[in-house]
Amino acid sequence: MPTLRDELLAMAEVDQASRKAMVSNKDVDGPHLKRLQDIVAQYGWPTFAMVGEDGAHAAWLLAQHADRDIRFQRKVLALMEPLLAQGQAALKDYAYLYDRTHDPQRYATQGLCVSREQWQPFDTEDPAGLADRRKAAGLSSLDEYVKQMNGICVDGYLPGSSALQFRKAQLSEGEDVVVAKDGIAVAGETVQTPQELMQLLAVRQILKIRVKRVSNEVHYTTLGKIIYGAQRAGILVTFVE
Repeated sequence: MPTLRDELLAMAEVDQASRKAMVSNKDVDGPHLKRLQDIVAQYGWPTFAMVGEDGAHAAWLLAQHADRDIRFQRKVLALMEPLLAQGQAALKDYAYLYDRTHDPQRYATQGLCVSREQWQPFDTEDPAGLADRRKAAGLSSLDEYVKQMNGICVDGYLPGSSALQFRKAQLSEGEDVVVAKDGIAVAGETVQTPQELMQLLAVRQILKIRVKRVSNEVHYTTLGKIIYGAQRAGILVTFVE
């Protein structure tokens, strides 16, 4: 299916370009998630035979970055698992997505900067067998991987951030925050100000939100206060256009 392969590669290219440019004012992941869901519903998970190894890798990349919908990520994981034995999916891709969606993780690919010099993996199951699992998945040794990841911590470390809270947020399903001219709705309740929203999120122990503006009358200052307040509180936030 060359047309589908080309589409997946094009979306993956946009995904990577947006991250390298650190584009924060354009929702790339949302449209990509919706399109990937449609593709999976129509064709199943894109296999090597269907879209080539590069097309399948591109599809995985989009799923890996679909953190706003962890249920879909886990669905993808379940679809990929039987394809591994058939040689129709990459174990390395599966390993990254498994770790992204499970605690404890299995391959030690996910972690957090604990200082400006040190990256540390989240809790990992069966540490004694980790080296063999990483080798089987085509991953480098953990020591080499940690050295590589240490390089992102100069700019990626957030002082005061909680690794435990970040991990809990990453694995949570999250809530939609709908910002309208007459209030801010989340989890069946409506508040009037960003400050009241932060209080509600704290009470409900909500750690991941998807913010959507549904009225042009809502000023971007309000959205900025919500996003800034959420980030200061250690809440994972995405802006949905």
